[in-house]
Amino acid sequence: MNDLMHGVIGRAQPDIDFSIFDGEQTTEKALMYSMDTNRQRLGAAFQPAFMASETLELHGHRWTLLFTSQPYAEAITDGGKPRLVLLCGLTISILFSVVVWSIHRTRTRALDLAHRMSQQYIKSEARMRAIVDNVVDGIVTIDEYGHIESFNAAAEKIFGHSATAIIGQNVNILMPEAFHSAYDGYLESYRRTGQRRISGVGLEVIGRRRDGSEFPMDLALSEVPIEGRRTFTGIVRDITERKKMERLKQEFISTVSHELRTPLTSIRGSLGLVIGKMSGDLSVQGNRLLHIALKNCERLTRLMNDLLDIEKIEAGKMQLDLRMQPLMPLIEQAIEAHFGYANTYGVRFVVAERVDEAMVCVDGDRFTQVMANLLSNAAKFSSKGDEVQVAVLRREQTFRIEIRDHGEGIPEEFRARIFQKFSQADSSDSRQKGGTGLGLSISKALVESMGGELDFTSVYGHGTTFYCTFPVCQGQPEQPVAAWAAQYTAGVSTPLAPPLVLVCDPDPAVCATAQTLLEREGYRVLPVTAGDAVLDAIRQQPAVILLSLYTHDITIWESLLTLKGRSTTPDIPIVLFSTSTAETEPRSTDLTQWVCHLESPSLLRALDQVLGARSL
Repeated sequence: MNDLMHGVIGRAQPDIDFSIFDGEQTTEKALMYSMDTNRQRLGAAFQPAFMASETLELHGHRWTLLFTSQPYAEAITDGGKPRLVLLCGLTISILFSVVVWSIHRTRTRALDLAHRMSQQYIKSEARMRAIVDNVVDGIVTIDEYGHIESFNAAAEKIFGHSATAIIGQNVNILMPEAFHSAYDGYLESYRRTGQRRISGVGLEVIGRRRDGSEFPMDLALSEVPIEGRRTFTGIVRDITERKKMERLKQEFISTVSHELRTPLTSIRGSLGLVIGKMSGDLSVQGNRLLHIALKNCERLTRLMNDLLDIEKIEAGKMQLDLRMQPLMPLIEQAIEAHFGYANTYGVRFVVAERVDEAMVCVDGDRFTQVMANLLSNAAKFSSKGDEVQVAVLRREQTFRIEIRDHGEGIPEEFRARIFQKFSQADSSDSRQKGGTGLGLSISKALVESMGGELDFTSVYGHGTTFYCTFPVCQGQPEQPVAAWAAQYTAGVSTPLAPPLVLVCDPDPAVCATAQTLLEREGYRVLPVTAGDAVLDAIRQQPAVILLSLYTHDITIWESLLTLKGRSTTPDIPIVLFSTSTAETEPRSTDLTQWVCHLESPSLLRALDQVLGARSL
C-alpha cells in the first residue's frame, strides 16, 4: 500500500494527511495506509483543525478515506478570515436591518404626515369655503373660455342664480346682452395675444340678474394661474344703494348750493355796497361790525365753494378750460390779489426767480385758485416780517413753480396725510390757524387734472416749499379780450365807454350782487326785475344781457323772445348766470350757449368772449 500510494501521490510531505481504512471504521486495526509519519511523535498533542472522510465501493469492498490537516497547512492557513467574514456579514446584516427599519419608520411617518396634512387641507378648505360663502362680495371664477368654475353664496344672492345651475355656463349670462359679443371678443383676443385690457380694481360695470333686471356693480378682476391654466377671479359688489346715496348727496348739495349761496351772495353784495357807499355815515363800531359780517360771509362762501369743488372732483365733473398762456402774468395776478391778505399777517410776497418766456397750458381760473391756496397757506404759517418767495424755474421740459416760506415747517407725522380732505396739523378746537383743510386736496386734484404735479419739501423748524410742475407748451397764446376796451364800431380809434350790462332777475338782492361784482370790474350795470321793464331797458342799448338761469318770471322770457324776433332790434348777446355751482356746464338754448356761475371768473371770461366777438 505504501509503494502504491507513493507511486500515485509521490513521496513529498503533503499539507494534509491521507489515510485509508478497510471498512467503515477508522480504527487502528482497519488502517491500511497513512501518510502521517509523525503520528507517534505528535501523539495526542496534535489535534487536526480540519478533517473530512469519504467512503468508496471497490470490487465488493468498502474503503474509508480520511483526510486531516497537517501542522504546516494549518500554519499557513489564515484562520481570521472566517471570523472577519462573519463579522462583516453580521455588520452588513445589522446595517441593512437599520436601513430597512429607518425606511419603514420614515414611510410610516410620511404616511402619518400625509394623513395629517390631508386632514388639515380638508379643514382649511372647509374653513376657506365658509369664509368665501359668508363674505358680502360675490366671488366668481372663470376659465380662459369664459366658463364659470365657482360661484359663492354672495354671488348667488346678488345675481339670483344658484351655484349648481350656473357653474359651467358662460359668464356673459351675468351681463347685459349688449356686452356679450364684446366680452367674447375680448376673451378671444386675450387667448390669441395675451393682452389684458379689463383687469384691475374698481371697475364700474353693469350686471344682469336672473330676472333680467340690470344693476350697477363694482368689479375687481385678476388673473390667477392654477396648475398651468389661466383662470380669472372676479369680485363683484352691488352698488345700487351707493348710487342712490350719491344721487341723494348730489341733489342735497345742489339744493344747499342754490338755497345757501344765493342768500349768502346777496348778503355779501349788500354788505359790500353798504361798506363802500355808506361807511362814512356809520360809527367806528358799526363799520367794525359790518367788516366782521362781510368777512364771515366770505368765509362761508369759500367753504361752500370748497365743498362743491370737492364734490365735482370726486364725481369727475370738474370742467377745465385749458388754454396755452404765459405763466408769469398769472403768478403776478395771484400775488397782487393776495397782497392785502399778506399784509394781514405782516408778510411780503417776493418773486425770487422768474422765466418771462414760460408758456403753460392751464385753466387760468383754476390755476389762480391753486396759487391762492398755496400763497394763503404760506402767509398764514409765516412769522410777522417774513418773506414768502415765489420762484419759477425751468427744468428741461417742465416749469417748476415754488412757494417758499420760513415758518415752522410741517411735522413729520402729518406729512403722509397733508393732501387728504379735512387734514390739518392742528385739528383741535383751539387751533390758531383757520381753514377747512380742503385747500391742498383741491389744489392737488386741480394741478393733476391740468397735467401737472403738486408736492412739497419741508424741514421742521426751517420752513416749507410747495412746488408744482407743468409741461412746457409750444405755440402762440390766445389773446384775451378786454370787455371795457372792445371796439364796437369799425374805424373807431378811441376806446368807448365801459360796456353797459343789462342784469335780469326777479330777485332785487341777486341784481344788487351782480351789480356790485360787475361794477368792480369796470362795467356799467342796469338791473331789471320785471319783464315789462326789459323792452324799455333795451332802448339804452346794452352791450350784453345777463339773465338769471333760475328766473321764474315768465314775462322776462317773453320780452327777451320778443326782442330776439324783432329784425329792427340789434342782436344783443345773452349770457345766463346761476347762483348754484351745480349748473355750470355749457348748454345750448334758443337764446344763448353760455351758462356761468355769478361769482365765477368764467362769467367775466364769457362777457369778454361775447363782447370781443361782437366787436369783430
